[in-house]
Amino acid sequence: MSNQIINQAFNQGIGAYVNCLNNLRIQDLHNAMKIIEDEARRVILNKDNASKILNYTRDNIEDVILKKRGGDYGGHGFIAEFAEAGIVNARRAIEGLNPIVKVLNDNGPADLLIGRNTIQMKFYGNLRDELAQSFHYSSKMKMMFPKDHVQVFEKIMAGAKEVELNGKRLSIKQITDIRQMINDITESKGLTSYKYWMKSSALDYKDAQKNSIHSLIDSEEKNIRKTVRLKQQELNKKRLVAQKHALPNLKEANKLARNAAFLQSGLALM
Repeated sequence: MSNQIINQAFNQGIGAYVNCLNNLRIQDLHNAMKIIEDEARRVILNKDNASKILNYTRDNIEDVILKKRGGDYGGHGFIAEFAEAGIVNARRAIEGLNPIVKVLNDNGPADLLIGRNTIQMKFYGNLRDELAQSFHYSSKMKMMFPKDHVQVFEKIMAGAKEVELNGKRLSIKQITDIRQMINDITESKGLTSYKYWMKSSALDYKDAQKNSIHSLIDSEEKNIRKTVRLKQQELNKKRLVAQKHALPNLKEANKLARNAAFLQSGLALM
């Protein structure tokens, strides 16, 4: 067999091998990019869903304020209900999760439905007055209080002797009274821990006021945009990695060169 024929066959074989590798890389890149672009579309869809939820929430809260529901002192309770549902559901939407909080708005004993749990919300400025409302509801009803109030209750139940709320230190008597009241409520419901009936809102007490609620929703919208940017940055990194993996690397080139040299030397002996 002449060297010309051998070299021609060799070059054709190497060319076919290289084409095969390139086709595999292209197919892998195509598959990887399809997964990434599908994920990118989901990010935008989730953002749109979260924004719609917050817009709906803003409209409901504006309606509460305009109609003066709850009067001068009870309006923040209705604001808290719609804000809780909107914020929690929007945070879930941005992660691709379904809404879980529903405002019942039916003048019944429960304000919210979270999953299968009925929730009564109480947003009072006075901690003990707020807690005292729990005596009026059955053990099946979960009681939801402002996040900053629940943090105070948790510290007290953990045995803290120095507790502050809004920069003001609670007296020993206040701490003792609150701890006793929580224990009494738990006992009256036939439960063994306050954690079975007490739930924390996503809102602090000040957030549910008509002069601050819009700032809170604006902040949530800003957080959604930030989350979207971070997700898109992560997707861009994945695109670069996929493109890099699709390129021939030095290890592949060296392996191909060694195989080519071995094959060529073998053919030369024929």
